[in-house]
Amino acid sequence: MWYKRSQHLYEPFPSGSRGVFYYHTEPSLPPISGALRFRLCNTIREFEMGTDLQSGPGQPWQTLLCRIIRTQHYQALRHKLIEEGLVSDSLYTDIRLLDLPSRLHDRVLLFDIQQPLILDLGRRYFDVQLVTRNYCALSRFANVFRDTFNACEPYEGIPHPLCQFNSKC
Repeated sequence: MWYKRSQHLYEPFPSGSRGVFYYHTEPSLPPISGALRFRLCNTIREFEMGTDLQSGPGQPWQTLLCRIIRTQHYQALRHKLIEEGLVSDSLYTDIRLLDLPSRLHDRVLLFDIQQPLILDLGRRYFDVQLVTRNYCALSRFANVFRDTFNACEPYEGIPHPLCQFNSKC
């Protein structure tokens, strides 16, 4: 298990990280959105007082269930999640049958169209992978935050804002 991947290099967890791995599903999202997270705390009794390890601004470190199920080296973890009843056999089967790309870490995965997402305004494009239990589709948004006519980037401020699609327009 690794903390971050950058340019084909795997970075270890930050030095001195102490805590507990736990399985998390956002109450407002479907079970397919589950993920393994790391809570910073000294003991399991201090779990509620701890905070999640962050991988970026406002982003908890996590390994998504889709990745856990589809990656060979997570076999023992997969087995434990099913054994403990955190992941059902039918959810496991549905994820195995999805046509997911092999490189999930390069994309924003949305499990609900109104799920908040963090975007990098400095990129020319961003990919959004919409994933439901029985469907997976990729959308690429190019030059959304660039003025291609004047060849400039007109947006200043927070480089990684929290955004959300609005389905009420």
